Amino acid sequence: MTGQIIKKRVEYTDSEGTVLEGFLVYPAEFETSGKKYPVVTVHHAFAGITEFEEEKTESLAKLGYVGFAADVYGKGVKGETREECFALLKSILAE
Repeated sequence: MTGQIIKKRVEYTDSEGTVLEGFLVYPAEFETSGKKYPVVTVHHAFAGITEFEEEKTESLAKLGYVGFAADVYGKGVKGETREECFALLKSILAE
């Protein structure tokens, strides 16, 4: 399957009210076909959602899946350095 895909940034909140921003990608015909599509969730490494996770999610949509790259840190929160990335990871592991 190699048709058109739709890409969207999606805001949602966790149980503590933190606003998160995921990346949702799906085949264009999803909106009109009435068919059910399997969903594959992509979870980011310790830096947050990057181009890598977005490309993988897009690849899944091109194969006929609904792809969702889930954010676990918070909207706009990313680690730039190794130290920042480890600090972000430690903060969610401590919960």
